[in-house]
Amino acid sequence: MYRSASWPSSSSETRLHHQLPRGHTYLDTLRHVSFVTVVMCKRRDAGQIVDVKTSDHHQDLHQEASMLRHLMLHNLDKCNIITLYDEIFISNRMSLVVEKLDISLHNYLLETQGLVLLEDIRTVIQQMATA
Repeated sequence: MYRSASWPSSSSETRLHHQLPRGHTYLDTLRHVSFVTVVMCKRRDAGQIVDVKTSDHHQDLHQEASMLRHLMLHNLDKCNIITLYDEIFISNRMSLVVEKLDISLHNYLLETQGLVLLEDIRTVIQQMATA
Protein backbone atom coordinates (compact mmCIF):
# COMPACT_ATOMS: atom_id res chain seq x y z
CA MET A 1 0.00 0.00 0.00
CA TYR A 2 3.00 2.29 0.29
CA ARG A 3 3.54 4.68 -2.56
CA SER A 4 6.22 7.20 -3.13
CA ALA A 5 5.49 10.77 -4.05
CA SER A 6 7.50 13.69 -5.27
CA TRP A 7 8.10 17.16 -3.95
CA PRO A 8 5.41 19.62 -4.93
CA SER A 9 6.26 22.32 -7.39
CA SER A 10 8.13 25.36 -6.14
CA SER A 11 5.33 27.13 -4.30
CA SER A 12 4.18 28.04 -0.81
CA GLU A 13 4.21 24.44 0.38
CA THR A 14 7.92 24.00 -0.32
CA ARG A 15 8.71 27.38 1.19
CA LEU A 16 6.91 26.18 4.32
CA HIS A 17 8.94 22.94 4.20
CA HIS A 18 5.91 20.72 3.68
CA GLN A 19 6.24 17.77 1.38
CA LEU A 20 2.85 16.86 0.02
CA PRO A 21 1.50 13.91 -1.92
CA ARG A 22 1.24 14.52 -5.64
CA GLY A 23 -2.15 15.97 -6.54
CA HIS A 24 -2.64 17.82 -3.24
CA THR A 25 -2.60 21.57 -2.64
CA TYR A 26 -1.39 22.96 0.70
CA LEU A 27 -4.02 25.00 2.59
CA ASP A 28 -2.85 25.38 6.20
CA THR A 29 -0.63 23.96 8.93
CA LEU A 30 -2.88 22.55 11.62
CA ARG A 31 -0.30 21.27 14.07
CA HIS A 32 3.45 20.98 14.32
CA VAL A 33 4.90 19.36 17.44
CA SER A 34 8.27 17.69 17.87
CA PHE A 35 8.39 15.10 15.08
CA VAL A 36 4.80 15.25 13.72
CA THR A 37 3.26 17.78 11.34
CA VAL A 38 -0.40 17.84 10.29
CA VAL A 39 -1.39 20.00 7.34
CA MET A 40 -4.74 20.58 5.70
CA CYS A 41 -4.73 19.99 1.94
CA LYS A 42 -7.12 19.89 -0.95
CA ARG A 43 -7.16 16.96 -3.34
CA ARG A 44 -7.03 18.56 -6.77
CA ASP A 45 -8.87 15.73 -8.53
CA ALA A 46 -11.89 15.58 -6.19
CA GLY A 47 -11.74 18.96 -4.48
CA GLN A 48 -11.90 17.10 -1.17
CA ILE A 49 -10.29 18.60 1.94
CA VAL A 50 -8.02 16.12 3.76
CA ASP A 51 -5.37 16.14 6.47
CA VAL A 52 -1.83 14.94 5.79
CA LYS A 53 0.01 13.72 8.88
CA THR A 54 3.77 13.40 8.45
CA SER A 55 6.36 11.99 10.84
CA ASP A 56 10.01 11.05 10.94
CA HIS A 57 9.02 8.12 13.18
CA HIS A 58 7.75 5.65 10.61
CA GLN A 59 6.85 2.98 13.17
CA ASP A 60 4.32 5.20 14.98
CA LEU A 61 2.48 6.12 11.78
CA HIS A 62 2.76 2.56 10.49
CA GLN A 63 0.98 1.30 13.63
CA GLU A 64 -1.67 4.01 13.33
CA ALA A 65 -2.24 3.14 9.66
CA SER A 66 -2.40 -0.57 10.49
CA MET A 67 -5.11 0.05 13.10
CA LEU A 68 -7.10 2.28 10.75
CA ARG A 69 -6.89 -0.28 7.92
CA HIS A 70 -8.11 -3.00 10.30
CA LEU A 71 -11.06 -0.86 11.41
CA MET A 72 -11.90 -0.02 7.81
CA LEU A 73 -11.97 -3.73 6.90
CA HIS A 74 -14.98 -3.93 9.21
CA ASN A 75 -16.54 -0.78 7.67
CA LEU A 76 -16.02 1.12 10.91
CA ASP A 77 -14.94 4.18 8.94
CA LYS A 78 -18.69 4.53 8.26
CA CYS A 79 -19.32 4.70 12.02
CA ASN A 80 -17.42 7.83 13.00
CA ILE A 81 -13.96 6.25 12.81
CA ILE A 82 -11.56 8.37 10.77
CA THR A 83 -10.99 7.21 7.17
CA LEU A 84 -7.46 6.47 6.00
CA TYR A 85 -7.11 7.37 2.32
CA ASP A 86 -3.43 6.71 1.68
CA GLU A 87 0.03 5.99 3.12
CA ILE A 88 2.91 7.65 1.33
CA PHE A 89 6.67 7.91 1.73
CA ILE A 90 8.14 11.24 0.65
CA SER A 91 11.89 11.75 1.05
CA ASN A 92 12.14 9.05 3.74
CA ARG A 93 9.25 10.48 5.75
CA MET A 94 5.98 8.62 6.14
CA SER A 95 2.70 10.47 5.61
CA LEU A 96 -0.90 9.44 6.15
CA VAL A 97 -3.67 11.06 4.14
CA VAL A 98 -6.78 10.97 6.31
CA GLU A 99 -10.28 12.34 6.48
CA LYS A 100 -10.50 15.99 7.58
CA LEU A 101 -12.01 16.26 11.05
CA ASP A 102 -14.26 19.09 12.21
CA ILE A 103 -12.02 19.67 15.23
CA SER A 104 -8.93 18.04 16.69
CA LEU A 105 -8.88 16.67 20.23
CA HIS A 106 -6.22 19.26 21.06
CA ASN A 107 -8.40 22.17 19.85
CA TYR A 108 -11.48 20.73 21.55
CA LEU A 109 -9.65 20.60 24.90
CA LEU A 110 -8.42 24.17 24.38
CA GLU A 111 -11.97 25.36 23.67
CA THR A 112 -13.42 23.57 26.70
CA GLN A 113 -10.51 24.55 28.97
CA GLY A 114 -9.48 20.91 29.36
CA LEU A 115 -12.93 19.64 30.28
CA VAL A 116 -14.98 17.14 28.31
CA LEU A 117 -18.61 18.25 28.28
CA LEU A 118 -21.28 15.73 29.31
CA GLU A 119 -23.19 16.20 26.04
CA ASP A 120 -20.01 15.39 24.11
CA ILE A 121 -19.37 12.29 26.23
CA ARG A 122 -22.88 11.07 25.34
CA THR A 123 -22.21 11.66 21.64
CA VAL A 124 -18.92 9.74 21.75
CA ILE A 125 -20.51 6.82 23.64
CA GLN A 126 -23.37 6.67 21.12
CA GLN A 127 -20.90 6.69 18.23
CA MET A 128 -18.80 3.95 19.81
CA ALA A 129 -21.90 1.84 20.48
CA THR A 130 -22.91 2.22 16.83
CA ALA A 131 -19.44 1.16 15.68
